Amino acid sequence: DYSHVYLVYCDGASFSGNRDSPSIVKGEKLYYRGHRILKGILNTLLQNYGLASAEKVLIGGCSAGGLSTYLHADYIHSLLPSTTTVKAAPDSGFFLLSPNIQGDNIYPSQMKTVFTFQNCTHGVNADCITSKHGDTEQYWRCIFAEETYPYVKTPIMPL
Repeated sequence: DYSHVYLVYCDGASFSGNRDSPSIVKGEKLYYRGHRILKGILNTLLQNYGLASAEKVLIGGCSAGGLSTYLHADYIHSLLPSTTTVKAAPDSGFFLLSPNIQGDNIYPSQMKTVFTFQNCTHGVNADCITSKHGDTEQYWRCIFAEETYPYVKTPIMPL
């Protein structure tokens, strides 16, 4: 007997954004609050759907969901009772922090912009942020699985 929850995101930062003010695009307000949404979903699941009494929890996702698994496994684990067995199994999500074949750092540059614009510092793995020793210019790197993976405490099996 088991239950499952499928979370769909659309913020481009794998539930890591926490920007207070909206961005205005063509007269419309856009909010980048993926981490607040994740917190709200988890609180609802804990309070209303029995997650607080789960004996075993497996966190997983594919592609950006895999990245989200790396970024949030410890956060999710921290919300559950200490008696709950929690494991993570990201399917992909390891987007490389490296230049393209022309030697340009296009994707890393884009992700740095996403991280900064969406205010993701408190929406990624806290131990990864701590590992940067207060060098705020390096915090953005924690949105990459290869930077976060060494700090994930939740048992994790990358697929």
